[in-house]
Parts: sequence; C-alpha cells; structure tokens
Amino acid sequence: MKRLCVALVLLASCKKIGDVRTVDVSADAQGTPAAPASVQLTLTAGELHLTPGGGHTIGGSVRSNVKDLDPKIDAAADHVRVSQGAGTDGAQFGSDLVADWRLTMGPSPVSLIIDAGAAKTQVELGGLAIKSVKVTSTSGAVDMSFSQANPLAADEIDIDSGGGAITLTAAGAFGASKIHAHAGVGAITIDLGNRVDREVTVDVEATQGAVTVKVPSSVTARALATQASNQVIATGWIKEGDTLTLGGATPNPKVTIKAKSGGGTITLMAIN
Repeated sequence: MKRLCVALVLLASCKKIGDVRTVDVSADAQGTPAAPASVQLTLTAGELHLTPGGGHTIGGSVRSNVKDLDPKIDAAADHVRVSQGAGTDGAQFGSDLVADWRLTMGPSPVSLIIDAGAAKTQVELGGLAIKSVKVTSTSGAVDMSFSQANPLAADEIDIDSGGGAITLTAAGAFGASKIHAHAGVGAITIDLGNRVDREVTVDVEATQGAVTVKVPSSVTARALATQASNQVIATGWIKEGDTLTLGGATPNPKVTIKAKSGGGTITLMAIN
C-alpha cells in the first residue's frame, strides 16, 4: 500500500508538468518616499532574477512548465504581491521543474519583501528607490548587489536563510542604517564595497558555518565578534580587548559590526 501511494503521488506530479510557456507579469502601485508601496515576491522553487529598469512597479516574464505554479498577482495603490501559484510546492517536481522568473522593478518607491523558498535568487537593486529589503530563503543561494546608490535614505536590509549561502555585494551603496543577516547553516558574505556614506550597524549571525564581512579600509569601523569556537580571523584590523577596530579608535565609527556564530569561523577583512 505504501509503495502504491508513493507511485500515485509521483504520477500526479508528472501529470502537472506540461510544455514550457511564457507568462507575462505587469503590476503597478503608487508609492512615495514618505509612504513607499509594499512589494512582495513569493516563490517555493525555481530561479528568481530581479533587476532595475522596468516600466512597472513589477514587470517581466516567467517561463513555466507547471500551470499550478504560474504567477498570481494582487495589486492595489499601496501594494503589489506576486506569488508562485496558490499553495503548490514547486520543490516536489525536482529537476523536471522549469520556473524561471525574470522580473524588473520600476522607479516607484517601495519596501521590498522576497520569500524565495528553495529558489536560487539573484537580485540587483542598484539605483532603485527602496526603503527596506527583507529576503527569506529556506535553502539555496541568495546573491544581492547594489551597483548604484539608493536615492532614498534606507532603513534596513534583513536576510534570513535556513541553508545555503547569502552574499551581499556593494551593500554600502544601498545606504541602510542597519544590515541584519542570519544563516542557519551555510555561509554569509557581506561586502560593503568601496563607499559607505551613512553610519551602519551590521548584525550577522550564523548558527553554523562561516561569516565574512568586508569593509573598505578608508572608513572607521568597530567590531565585536562572538562565537563558540573562538575562531576570529581579522585581516587589517587592530585587536583591543574584546573588540577589533579599523581606521583608529573612535566613539562614532562609520561601521559597527556585531558578528555571532554558534560554530565555524568569522572573518573580518579590510579592503582597498
């Protein structure tokens, strides 16, 4: 009986897989700098590519071979929500699944939430007017970059991954006052890039795995790194008691780092 049930489940999944087709995505909200619209993208599997340059708050297309996982759109003046199907877990289709989301964002001010599930996520947010970013991933890799400055004074970046790797590139250009990243298992890399215009607190935690924070050597920074195995590697930093400093001791450093790992290694790097 158990084997029969498994076979029926697999058969049901196979029947849902069809030809690959393209589904267009287009949705708008009316955000302002004082009241940014809420934009939420929700996936369970596949790939998400998000870039600037769109004519809509969220636009683009999705290549899919499972109709139940086609994008569902909910849009109003204050929000845009685009989700992958309605209650269907894309992970059940394994390598047979085609779910390639190629989306763009427009100039309207937003607060961005991405629930990526097990999807591979690549996000470029340079130059977009974004007040805050929150990304949640159960597994897989999250790569987020900021090639241009944010026209808004941002509040925070918040990223949480149960597994896999999180990488932020040129995060200083986003202009957030706080960056928080948590990984249950895997690795976190936060590269602030060559400019940090605002004072920022970087709060990083890895239950297991490795944490790397890269800070430009031209700014002042103070770090408190705590973790069980006491393996803290600091390149270009000066150790003073329980803290590490960069660019000389100062009561108001440009960058404040709080790094915690239950096991593994914390690496602090000064970059030119």
